[in-house]
Amino acid sequence: MAHKRSHFPKSLDKGSPLSETAKLAKTQLTWRKKLLFAASITLVSFCVLEILLWAAGVEPSYYQEDPYAGFSTHVPHFVSTSDDQGQQWLTVAPSKQRVLNKVRFSAQKPAGTYRIVCAGGSTTYGRPFFDRTSWAGWVRALLPVADPSRNWEVINIGAISYASYRSAGLMEEMAQYEPDLFIIYTGHNEFLERRTYNKLAERPSLLTDVLALPSHSRTSTLVRKVVDLTGIRHKKSPMAQATVFGQNVRAISVKAVGPDAYHRDQKLARDVGEHFRSSLERMTRIADRAGAEILLIVPASNLLDFAPFKSEHTDGLSNQQRTQWDRHFEKARLLLMSGRHEGALTEMIQAGKIDDRYADLLYRQGKTLFKLDRYDEAKSTLLGARDQDICPLRAISPLVETVRQVAQQHGERAVDFEQIVSEQSGHQLPGRAMFHDHVHLTVEANRLLGSAIISALQQRQIVHRDDTWNEHAIDQVAEQVESQIDRSLCARQLRALAALLASLGQPDQAQYQAELSLQLSGRTPEVLLQLADGLRGQNAWDLAADYYLESTQLAPKLAPSHLGLGLCWLQTGRQKQAIEHLQAALKLNPNLALAHSRLGVWLAGQGQLAAAEQHFVEAVRLQPIVADAHNNLGLAIARQGRYREALGHYQRALAIDLRSSSAHYNLGLVLEQLAQQNEARMHYRAALQIDPNFQDAQTRLQALGG
Repeated sequence: MAHKRSHFPKSLDKGSPLSETAKLAKTQLTWRKKLLFAASITLVSFCVLEILLWAAGVEPSYYQEDPYAGFSTHVPHFVSTSDDQGQQWLTVAPSKQRVLNKVRFSAQKPAGTYRIVCAGGSTTYGRPFFDRTSWAGWVRALLPVADPSRNWEVINIGAISYASYRSAGLMEEMAQYEPDLFIIYTGHNEFLERRTYNKLAERPSLLTDVLALPSHSRTSTLVRKVVDLTGIRHKKSPMAQATVFGQNVRAISVKAVGPDAYHRDQKLARDVGEHFRSSLERMTRIADRAGAEILLIVPASNLLDFAPFKSEHTDGLSNQQRTQWDRHFEKARLLLMSGRHEGALTEMIQAGKIDDRYADLLYRQGKTLFKLDRYDEAKSTLLGARDQDICPLRAISPLVETVRQVAQQHGERAVDFEQIVSEQSGHQLPGRAMFHDHVHLTVEANRLLGSAIISALQQRQIVHRDDTWNEHAIDQVAEQVESQIDRSLCARQLRALAALLASLGQPDQAQYQAELSLQLSGRTPEVLLQLADGLRGQNAWDLAADYYLESTQLAPKLAPSHLGLGLCWLQTGRQKQAIEHLQAALKLNPNLALAHSRLGVWLAGQGQLAAAEQHFVEAVRLQPIVADAHNNLGLAIARQGRYREALGHYQRALAIDLRSSSAHYNLGLVLEQLAQQNEARMHYRAALQIDPNFQDAQTRLQALGG
């Protein structure tokens, strides 16, 4: 029988070692080709899709949001547009408009122009106002008068709540647009940023940049939009929620996280100090690479008129020491209230011997020393209060010194603004004459800094002072700048600031800013009402009541003022007067649901259930989809023994808000009265699931054998 011939040489037949090697080589080559082919097809398809999406007007997601909170250099603050002549302009990206002023500049610096970039946090931005009255705005206004021989351009990139390392990233972005000089005012936000973005900040920068790259793709934006339409992605990622600082433009930075997030942490303080120094060094390198000069400003803060945000005792105090400290502190407080400053100081010194790191003690002691004309001691003590603030949103002494040191090491002379405001303040203690709050400058203080910067630039021979430059010329510029201020807008900003200061436990400062706002807007009933509403929204009941009362006196028929005054006085225990104003509000406007609700609650507390029911009925009529209105009405009806009628209102309350623990509890009580114990248990359990500390619900559940 003839054998079939093999198609391969014998040496390459199956089982031969050489045959296996050749097959492996052939297989590897095939997979490489396949991989290369697949990658090429994918890349070409991706590019074609990106071009189509670009033509369709789809923008990358980073245009609208910043999931990496500004740490990545791949998330720009500015986007490019072109005008009719083809000139390229840079404007603030939509995702950054809450933290930056409106900025527009040419990508290519005009010939003969000296471009100055001003960077930093909200002080540079111009808080509590805007760019026009910021120190950068003053530099812009003063330079053409000081030296008309040059075409000056001043770009303000101050960003609300930005710490130094975020400002450095913004500087890197600006470095490509031919800056001649960077002016940096930073240092107040180092601990804010570190607390808010601690984990993100610790990521390697390469990793952060890689993670940010998909946001540049229009394809990823399209995929996200499709996923959003399906309803799969309901919640933003933690990173997308990171940019909390810009959510409310009226708030200063402490509102981003709140004082409760801060505790004494010496290691963190050292780390922040080292990071701050490295950020300043990085800024100098950025300027060098861009061929630009740099001018650092030593940050200043309010020492005399701003109490620390948060105080904590030194660790390790015994209970006995705490008791003794509390006794001295309370005695000092009472003595201060009666104007006995010497005695109060003695008690505070005794408390300090037990624990001298409690910031509020140091602040009160410094203020007392100031009243006793012991100014040098007052200053050192108030500096200590600032540095011991557990929520350090004023640049502490080590950071202030670092700015001076870095400037000196690089052969540059900083503008020592801390020294300037000290010299301009009475007894070298800067306060509300220079600052609206803890760090944000008054218009006059911004002007002072602007003039100091002009002098520094003259010393560097960047500015060649014109013969006409003098105090009169500066005053003329000031008149021009101040004439362009929108007084009503500034008044609104100050009203918002007053409310914020009240929420931060600074009632004196809140009232001072409120009065400043009224100087700008005038004391009209409507403005007083707006101011009082803002203060009431921050639970500043006493201060809000003062402005409500003034509003009612100026306009007795303004119902919302009577309503607000009644609400405030209810909170502060002036029940009789409160009820009178709530009734006056309803007489002027019977459709005030809140007035009906509060009057109903008060009447129910007085046992006047029928009268309370009438007000609750009106509240439900005016606010039919408010759960509390139905809940209150049900409670008034149930207490009159009409259980089945009350049942319906509790059910409607839960239909509106299923997570109302009080409605569940009240419904359980009614069901008990109707002998429906199983259903009652169910609602008691629901109340406890919503509020595990609801003791009354726990008691009723146990009574029913639950």
